[in-house]
Amino acid sequence: MALGYVLSLFIYPGISPILLGLFLIPANIGQGIGFSSSFFSFIFSAFPQNSHAPSTSTLYLIRSIGSLFDVGVLSAIIQSTLRKRVFTELSDFTDLNENQIREVLLYMIYQRIFRRLY
Repeated sequence: MALGYVLSLFIYPGISPILLGLFLIPANIGQGIGFSSSFFSFIFSAFPQNSHAPSTSTLYLIRSIGSLFDVGVLSAIIQSTLRKRVFTELSDFTDLNENQIREVLLYMIYQRIFRRLY
């Protein structure tokens, strides 16, 4: 896992996708091993043997719900921040007001969607 974190320091915006994948593999393998080992050591030490199956399924359920909640909250934060900042940043560079910027962005989005469809 430490190797993966060191390799992640060398990631830059123009990096090749293949090299990016190779850099991220050690970190992800390390995280998978670390999370699984801590998870099962918690199950085996905290619960009696006859309740390992329900406790394992309950912990997987809680972990999945937590992941979904985290993704949802993070997405909401990113969207609201982007929504607030895009109009202020773009209005500094142009003479357009917020409604005109919104119309331009919507036009660009619709053009991109229709190009993919046809």
